[in-house]
Amino acid sequence: MSLAREPSQDESLPQDVIEVLRHARYLHLGTSCNDFPHVSLMNFLHVPAGSVDDLSLTGGDAADCVALICSRRTKKYFNIVKNPRVSLLVHDWSTRASHESTTGGDKASDEAGGFSDRGLREGGLASLLSALNAAALSKHSVTLSGTAEVVSDPVRAAFFRERMKGEGTRAQWSQEDVKCWVESDDTDVVLVHLGSARISDRGDHVHKWKQANALDTPSSAGHTLTNDNV
Repeated sequence: MSLAREPSQDESLPQDVIEVLRHARYLHLGTSCNDFPHVSLMNFLHVPAGSVDDLSLTGGDAADCVALICSRRTKKYFNIVKNPRVSLLVHDWSTRASHESTTGGDKASDEAGGFSDRGLREGGLASLLSALNAAALSKHSVTLSGTAEVVSDPVRAAFFRERMKGEGTRAQWSQEDVKCWVESDDTDVVLVHLGSARISDRGDHVHKWKQANALDTPSSAGHTLTNDNV
């Protein structure tokens, strides 16, 4: 049974969520169409609140948001076009453990989890998935709910592609990864505008956050489910 608290309503993401988004390399994207759910492992770009001066680029969203690149030939893209409501699952085990090990943390746990940057570059997705199965949650797991916007304006799309290239340089992605993910002609930029979050820790304590103007999910509306089982 999770130890959930009532959601706080604030325009700003909780700091725990920001830290997870800052350190994570990947997230799980949940989409759905006609009650058929679909989950995808995704690279992503966290766009912090206040980091974009021209709010027209974010569709007027002054808060934190998440940018993705989706191929137009994929199931997730089809689902987003049909139903823009999405969920994002982000863990802080993927790079936080590696970061702590290289800055004086537990080196053994990093080696066991296999999350070093070098290991990810050499082993790719297969090594990542293998490491996920062996790893333990470092501190937090965050589920975010929001609305996905396919960015059709070429100026806005180019802006986020350039930021993603910069993120790729920082994370030392290969040129093949950048070309496949960012520069492909059959992809679109998808911007996720965040509405609510559930932050859980290793003790199964759950803190809920919701923007004041965000829609209630069926669970948080409290019609059929309680805070203990949502």
